[in-house]
Amino acid sequence: VVWDEAVNSDMSDNPTAPTAIPVAPGTNSIVARLDGTDLDFFTITVPAGSVFSGIFNPVYDSIDQISFAAIANETSLPATVLNDNPAGLLGYTHFGPGAIDDGENLFDVMSTVQNGVPGFTRPLPAGSYSFWVQQANTTDEGYQFDLVIDKVPEPCCGALVLIGGVACWWRRGKRA
Repeated sequence: VVWDEAVNSDMSDNPTAPTAIPVAPGTNSIVARLDGTDLDFFTITVPAGSVFSGIFNPVYDSIDQISFAAIANETSLPATVLNDNPAGLLGYTHFGPGAIDDGENLFDVMSTVQNGVPGFTRPLPAGSYSFWVQQANTTDEGYQFDLVIDKVPEPCCGALVLIGGVACWWRRGKRA
C-alpha cells in the first residue's frame, strides 16, 4: 500500500494541485474513501525503465455500485474538469461492481476513444499521470486501486550473443 487515506490523510480536492503518490515497479495499492461529495485528485510518476500497464479495483464499498475515474498525462488536471469539460484527459471509465467485472483492467475502457477524450495506447510509458476519482452522488464510498507498474525488459543477452556470433563469422569470412 503506497497510500492509505486512513493513515496518510485525505487526497487533494483540487485538480490543479493533486496529491503526489510515489510508485515503483510492482503493484502499488491506493486505499481511499470518498465521503459524500468528496473528490480525489492524485498524481504518480512512472519511473524511467518502467511502463504503466494497468489499474485494478479489487475493493469497492458503497451502496451506489458505480463511480468515476479519469486519467491525464500531466502532473495536474485542468480546473475545467470540475465543469465536466474533458479537455486535457487521456481517458476515463466508470468502475465498481455495477460497471466493471472483478479482475478487469480499468485501462480496457479508459484507453478507448470516447466522448471528447482521445484514449491511449497501452502500456503507458514512463512519465507523470494524474487521476480524478469521484462518486457522482452523495453516497459514501471506499475503494482500492492497484496500479501496476512493470519494468521494461532489458535487451536479451541471447540477441547480443547472436550479434557477436555474426560479427565473428563475418570477420572470419573476410580473412579467408
